[in-house]
Amino acid sequence: MIRPIAFLAALAGLALSLIALVVDGTGVTETPGAGLAVLGCLATLVGLLLLTSRRLSRGLWILIALLTALAAALTALAGWFLMQNSLAAVMAVACLATLGVAANPRSLRRT
Repeated sequence: MIRPIAFLAALAGLALSLIALVVDGTGVTETPGAGLAVLGCLATLVGLLLLTSRRLSRGLWILIALLTALAAALTALAGWFLMQNSLAAVMAVACLATLGVAANPRSLRRT
């Protein structure tokens, strides 16, 4: 049950980064950094959705999982630089959950 945790954390990160981008008073409203945080959350979500495919080879599956974890980690770092601690925290959870998926791919695949 680690993939739903990663997916929900990435969705929460997307919501928080959109709030940081759009809402006045966050200090980073309409800045390129907040926009890149939105793109990082979207990249994490796309990577997690790709991991649900059954047609991926094991090596490609692990590569996508690691790249997704990297996207989540870099987005968490961006959230920290933007002083959006909640965004940094949920993306760190998404990163750790995705690394857990990459460490044990056979437990989640239905073959």
